[in-house]
Amino acid sequence: MTHTMELQQKIADLEEKLSRYGRIEDALRVSEERYRSVVESMNIGIAIIGPDMEILSLNSQMRTWFPAVDVSARPVCYKVFNDPPAKFVCPFCPTLKTFEDGKVHEQVRGTPSGGNIRYFRVIASPLKSKNGDVGAVVEIVEDITKKKKSDELLRKEKEMLFSVLRKAPYGAVLIDRKGNYLYMNEEFTSITGYTRKDVSQGVDFFLQAYPDPRDRKAAVDAWKKDMAVKGVTRIFTIRCKSGEEKEIEFRPSRLDHDRYLLMLSDITERRRAEALLQKAHDDLEVRVRERTEELVRTNRELENEIATTRALLNATSDAVLLVDTQWKIIMANNNLGARLGRSPEELTGEYFSSYFRGDPAEARQEMFQGVIETKTPILFEDYRDGMWLENSVYPVTDSKGQVTKLAIYSRDITERKRSEELLKQAEEKYRSIFENAVEGIFRNTPEGQMIAANPALAKMLGYDSPEELTAVMTDVQNQIYADPAYRPRIIQILEKDGVALGFNCEFKRKNGSAVWVTMNVRAVRDKQGRPLYYDGTVENITERKQAEEALRASEEKFRRFFETMPEYAYIISPNGKIVDLNPAALQMLGYEWDEVIGKPLTMTYAPESMPRIHELYALWKESGTIRNEELVIQTKQLEKRTVILNVSTAKHADGAILHSASVQTDITERKRAEEKIRKLNEELNRRIMELAAVNAELESFTYSISHDLKTPLIAVEGLSRMLLDRYGNQLDSKGQKLLDIIITSAAQVKELAGDLLALFTVGRKEIRYSTIDMKKMASDIFEQLKAAHQGRRIEFSLKPTPTASGDRNMIRQVVLNLLGNSIKFSRARAIARVEFGGWAEQGEAVYYVKDNGVGFPMEHKEKLFEVFERFHLSEEFEGAGIGLATVKRIVQRHGGQVWAEGKVNEGATFYFSLPNREDWEGYGGL
Repeated sequence: MTHTMELQQKIADLEEKLSRYGRIEDALRVSEERYRSVVESMNIGIAIIGPDMEILSLNSQMRTWFPAVDVSARPVCYKVFNDPPAKFVCPFCPTLKTFEDGKVHEQVRGTPSGGNIRYFRVIASPLKSKNGDVGAVVEIVEDITKKKKSDELLRKEKEMLFSVLRKAPYGAVLIDRKGNYLYMNEEFTSITGYTRKDVSQGVDFFLQAYPDPRDRKAAVDAWKKDMAVKGVTRIFTIRCKSGEEKEIEFRPSRLDHDRYLLMLSDITERRRAEALLQKAHDDLEVRVRERTEELVRTNRELENEIATTRALLNATSDAVLLVDTQWKIIMANNNLGARLGRSPEELTGEYFSSYFRGDPAEARQEMFQGVIETKTPILFEDYRDGMWLENSVYPVTDSKGQVTKLAIYSRDITERKRSEELLKQAEEKYRSIFENAVEGIFRNTPEGQMIAANPALAKMLGYDSPEELTAVMTDVQNQIYADPAYRPRIIQILEKDGVALGFNCEFKRKNGSAVWVTMNVRAVRDKQGRPLYYDGTVENITERKQAEEALRASEEKFRRFFETMPEYAYIISPNGKIVDLNPAALQMLGYEWDEVIGKPLTMTYAPESMPRIHELYALWKESGTIRNEELVIQTKQLEKRTVILNVSTAKHADGAILHSASVQTDITERKRAEEKIRKLNEELNRRIMELAAVNAELESFTYSISHDLKTPLIAVEGLSRMLLDRYGNQLDSKGQKLLDIIITSAAQVKELAGDLLALFTVGRKEIRYSTIDMKKMASDIFEQLKAAHQGRRIEFSLKPTPTASGDRNMIRQVVLNLLGNSIKFSRARAIARVEFGGWAEQGEAVYYVKDNGVGFPMEHKEKLFEVFERFHLSEEFEGAGIGLATVKRIVQRHGGQVWAEGKVNEGATFYFSLPNREDWEGYGGL
């Protein structure tokens, strides 16, 4: 029994240890994920370099900067940084034994994605084992391009500052915090006499300029105070190097923390001129004051005489003035002065006609001249400066009966005019509203006669005009209302409440159709309270009624869609609780209805998705929207499925969440299929790489064979010719024939090797694009070929041809091969006919070479452009079957296509296309 208990205790201890180890592993995994999350989110680059200089890890910032870096390449510096090792020790290639911990590499130049040179600061730290060996190196890379640009900008600003100060029209001196003179311009020396050399030899400008210590301290204290304030200017008297005293205007300012700029202007002469001007001003003031006192005494008596008259004029509410026959104002009262914005005294002596703004002065003078001539008063209205005036003009005669003055009375009638205008505007406004309102407006009598209607109501009821509607509408209860009982109910409401608001009913239109309306009606009564008529507005709500019906249908459609959709759909409350879910979701989860309603939606997600769910919850609360989030959900039976989550939200007018629709699209099967496809793609890529390697080896081998065969073939051909020339007479005819066969075969093999070499050279050459005159090129090549076929009759037809965009030498080879083939394969014709032409299509130009030669069977058209493919014996037509393959490779490298059409013994046509110039970039180098 004791052994059994001990064994159980040991088993329990073992289970506790295993549980603790599991928690430790989980903690380590969480810690590693947190570390990766931090490293991936940093805006600095981090790389871990292994002991063999291989890149063990790059964070997202490094991959963003250098996406083209091959992690298997060693050393990496030639892929990332531009500085050669002679100038820079690459931070990615440290020697582990001599590694310097924390070494900073400043201003490392690199070319990240985008192609622009950038500058980096790199700090390296070792990862050491317990025995102190460096197992790996951590490189921390910071982009300091902006700092470099800022330093360069600061340098240029300093140069600009000194350039400005050198040309400045004022003295300028630059001083640091310790009082050292950093710079002084020539104008400073011109004003003070002190030079940079004087300062460098220990001369203190402040000591010389202010011999008195108190003046010197006051100036220095003032400058220190003014340094912190922009735009402060002070004037001091200083002693120059020559001993002369000058008045100087100082403008101190702080450029930065360590430098101060002091600007000086010599204002000595300006101050002297100001003093002379002030003295002249004072003398003038004395003379003006004396003259003014004399005028005051002269005018005092006149003022006393007119005081009584002015008091009488000021007592009236009208504006009054007296003018002579030349329209000069003799007297004006306060009301006129207030109206014109001037005092009566200011108006006296001025010409009254100058105040006729807006009307010609001649018209007023003509009216007043009529009063003088007829001695008859006049009355007229006038509108000036926003004021209506009623004006009366009376003649004033002397003892001889002659009119010497005019008395003018002007009464303000603006308010009266405004009242008349407001009444008119109110009538017009009501009429405008009545005529232009989008709602119908009517006035009916208690007996049912419509006595007024606006155009909107007439249009609503299908009538051409309000006049037509009111003419026929004598019994609105039976003529307008679809149900005659509507009108008595409205009148009942009016008797009870005085108004009927929002009364919905159906009207009958002229054509008998129905229209739903909402009405607002009020009763207009006489003094005894009896209704005189009913006024009301009518709004057409037919579309709203139809919209409400459509909304009900839409809600029913949504419910059916919600119930039958295969995705897992939920309606979520603002606090994330499940309000509703469709059958597909309920069936997938395996819960009963009451087990999920009111529960948080997070109950449906697997533990591994919960960290992301917390982030998405915050995003949903902020924006109300989640798009295409891949998550893992978990059923009641603990089955896990992968879904794509999309959430949309309906909000209140104030932005608060009303409810949200959450849709989970199950992609579990798709994920499994994607994993299978991924593995298949990996296998396919591996096979493709193997095939590419084999093709590369084959091409290299073929190129090598073609190149290396030439030398021995030249030797065989040359020696055979030499043997035939020197010893041909010693050989019998059979020997000579054998030598001819050797020479001919060697030449054929040499030509084949040359063609093969040219074919593979085409695939290696860099394409140099230019604009090609295809018509001229074809003509030149034909003349060259024609010279090599003397004695043959060849007719060459050159059709209109567009220019081409491509490598001139390569395209020349294409045209040469095609024209050469046409001439060769038409040798059996008495007259060989060859045609070259082309046309432009969208994005490309198409060219062709046509002949009347032996042609070819169309079932073999795909083989024409393959290497070594021939459809005729070599005894019939020479060649190695490489020319058309070369054409195909050149055209394809330019991004074009080749094809052919033909018929046996009826000739052939070969076509090739070339992209336009704007498409060069997409094809160059293919």
